[in-house]
Amino acid sequence: MQIPSHVTAFAGIFGSATPPSIKADPEAVLSQPGGGVLMGPEARWAIHLVTINPALGQLLLMVLRDLSPLSMQSDSTLILRITAYDEAAARDTALENEIRDGLKQLDRLARRVGTQGYAEIPERSLRRPLLMQMSHLPLFQRLGVGHSAYAAV
Repeated sequence: MQIPSHVTAFAGIFGSATPPSIKADPEAVLSQPGGGVLMGPEARWAIHLVTINPALGQLLLMVLRDLSPLSMQSDSTLILRITAYDEAAARDTALENEIRDGLKQLDRLARRVGTQGYAEIPERSLRRPLLMQMSHLPLFQRLGVGHSAYAAV
């Protein structure tokens, strides 16, 4: 099997080694078909995504980090949740659309409020109010946004 030079293998998973970037055209990147490899910082971990594209996976990871208490932000637990959402979305197109549409709306809100997308906002304390504004959407209700457990985190 011939593998192009821009593609790499990590732990038996083949995919693009280029981290997703949503700076160029965020709508287009977030709307891309699913599948690919989501790699962690310094390539410490990688997960193969079937339904969610890597840019959405990265954004979902950031949302999950922002919702988690600082002491519970282990990547291992968060990537398990992303994998579970990806597998569930593969079986349920409504969930796939819920994830894609919810994250796109969150990114649009961040760009409307400021000049940056959600992923480019450096401070967690600036991102969390945006999540609270999205609490009416099904994805964010599913993730627990607005529940009292997350209000004080």
